[in-house]
Amino acid sequence: MSLMIQRLLCAWLCLCALQTPASAAEQVRLSQASGLGNTQGTAVEPAVAYNADLNQLLVVWWGQDNLLGGSSRFKISARRVDATTGQAIGPTIRVDSDSLGINAVSPVVAYNPNAQEYLVVWSNESIGGHYEVFVQRLAGNTLQPLLAQPRQITEMGGAGDVNFSAFSPAVAFNPDRNEYLVAFIGADSRVGMTDLQRDVFVQRLAGATANEIGTDDMRISTASTADGARQVNTASGLALAYSGINRNYLVVWSADDPGAGLAQAEYELFAQLIDGATGVEEGTDDARLTTVGPAGNPFFAADQPTVTAEDANFTIAYRADVVQGVKEIHGTRAGGSTGLPFGGHNRLSFTTGGAARWPRIAVDGANGELVVAFLAGEVHGSNPVFETEVFVQRSTPSLQRIGEEERWSVLGPDGSNDFGPLDRPALAPLGASGGYYIGWSGDHDADGQIDNEFEVFGR
Repeated sequence: MSLMIQRLLCAWLCLCALQTPASAAEQVRLSQASGLGNTQGTAVEPAVAYNADLNQLLVVWWGQDNLLGGSSRFKISARRVDATTGQAIGPTIRVDSDSLGINAVSPVVAYNPNAQEYLVVWSNESIGGHYEVFVQRLAGNTLQPLLAQPRQITEMGGAGDVNFSAFSPAVAFNPDRNEYLVAFIGADSRVGMTDLQRDVFVQRLAGATANEIGTDDMRISTASTADGARQVNTASGLALAYSGINRNYLVVWSADDPGAGLAQAEYELFAQLIDGATGVEEGTDDARLTTVGPAGNPFFAADQPTVTAEDANFTIAYRADVVQGVKEIHGTRAGGSTGLPFGGHNRLSFTTGGAARWPRIAVDGANGELVVAFLAGEVHGSNPVFETEVFVQRSTPSLQRIGEEERWSVLGPDGSNDFGPLDRPALAPLGASGGYYIGWSGDHDADGQIDNEFEVFGR
């Protein structure tokens, strides 16, 4: 009997001891891109920020939505959510209006309690294949734009150079200095790079205005080679968090960095501490966080990082191969003054399908426990097929699992793999009172939605 058949039978008989939500009604659909029942619209890759002043959340996403107008194909959308009921507040709005771009993708969002406003950050395609990072400030209570038009904050290659781009932004707010740090992946001829390279950059922004401050487009990694054969993994994205205890940031990425002795396509995680007051690098330079599998073997990888600040340190969750081709969620901790890992690496998911991915991590403010949301395939009905859904795993601050994974989404009928989440989820803790909110994109067979019509949900 093959290993895969054994897994399927095991999952079918024991259902992996997974808990199931009491009611599918607990999840709320937030989008209806181009109208329900229409596969011409898409809403994908949500991000979320919590507003403790109003006990609300702002969920942002990108996709194709003809209902929002404009000539660009892909747009940035946003909608408020009541953090008590999970219900949407007000209509979906378009965030990237007047950005003069072809496409707007990969949004992230942070809440600024000092100004009671949100900062939405995304990658904007101005002409074919050329991307830069843009931002827009939104009033916390009305979502009114606070900038006359979205502001470009990167200029890779210098003014007018369309051969260099900025992708995959991440953002964190620093309440001690009332400023933001935006991290992104890109290439810049001004620091001697070719357009084939991909490394990590950061840009500080003033909290009151979103104006650029400090060093312009500062490069913080040196993983890529001039021919582009080695580089930071753009598809894996970046992770970024701010520590109010050490008053610094940690930026995390995945790369096959030859300077760390890695083979081509042998991806591991790296991190860099950034001083919260000056924006300069501190601690270990490009600190290596993981060693997955045998040295030189590209079939074992660590990628898709997520990070949160916890006490005086940082905690990182990520996807990695347990054995070749079997991917699960793992976690490690990094020192708040060195950026180096400590305490070992703990496996956080034990899925039957061996295809866990896209973790998101946060600290529950009520009890200090860690919460990790991720996608995984499990068997949920009498038909033994792996059906992808969103799951949640809690752990102690030292990354010891608490209980079993809890199923968080219900997309399509159990026993069918025709429906499910599409891509990375979003996770936000709900402040000191505890709890958390998870958003995701997926197709569903209820409320007028059809197969391959991807919309954003939250719970």
